Order: sequence, then C-alpha cells, then structure tokens
Amino acid sequence: MLLVDARSLLFASILFACRAPASELPENEVLRFGVGHMGGFTGFVVQADGTAEYTEAGGRNGSVKVRGRVTPDELAKLEATLRANDFCSLVSHRATGVPDEARPSTSVRLGQLDCAVQMWDGEFRDDAQAKAALAAVEGLARVVRERGDADPVEK
Repeated sequence: MLLVDARSLLFASILFACRAPASELPENEVLRFGVGHMGGFTGFVVQADGTAEYTEAGGRNGSVKVRGRVTPDELAKLEATLRANDFCSLVSHRATGVPDEARPSTSVRLGQLDCAVQMWDGEFRDDAQAKAALAAVEGLARVVRERGDADPVEK
C-alpha cells in the first residue's frame, strides 16, 4: 500500500512540476501579453470588464497605444483555444535563447485557466500547441490594435 502511495505522490509531483506557474495577475486583469524584440516592445492587456490596451514601442510605425474592447465571445474563444492546446502545461526547456531571440510572455486567468507562460520564440514556433496558443493571443491583440482608438505616444 505504501508503494502505491509513493508512486502516486511521485507522479503528482512530476505532473505539477511540468505546469506553468500561476498568473499572479492583478484582480482586474484576465490577460497580459508582452514581447521585446530588436526593434522595441509589444504589449497587450485585457481587463475583466473587456477593456483592452495594446502598446507598441519602437516598431516600424513608431510607438502607439491603442485602447479598445474585447467581447465576452472573443474571450471565450481564446479560453477554448488555450484549453484545447493545454496552454498551462507549456514550460520553457531552455535557459537561454539564441542571440536576439524574442521571449514572448503570456499571463492568463480565464475560466479554469490561471498561468503564466514564458518561452523562447523558437520553442513556440517548434511546438504545434504552443504555436496555436500564441497565435490566438497575438490575433486578439491585432483585433484590438485594428479596431481600437489609437493615441500616438509622445517621444
């Protein structure tokens, strides 16, 4: 009996160790995405009430901050995509990236999801589930950027 309990404990500890940490998002946030790159930074935050802010600094079009809204249906679709791709099980397996490699970071607290995932760009690109999850987050950010109200950022 003790052997079975020890195996169960070992399995549970391995399973837990292979999960992304909790999001630790402020109570009013449900999603936070950010990635730095050679040209600057892109960030995206969604509040619990659906208000969203997209920030881009140092990109081809200069720096911009866009405020908009994300609908409950869009959040539900994102949650379903992240769950389908087991987003909260994604963890980085590399201590460092290649020179100038981006490291996207996404924290989410939607429904049963509550995790923070940060992996190197190549890790996202080389894993089909990770790639699909990142594409869903970036797609929602693009929607806000395209339909929101932009404010040029002072330089």
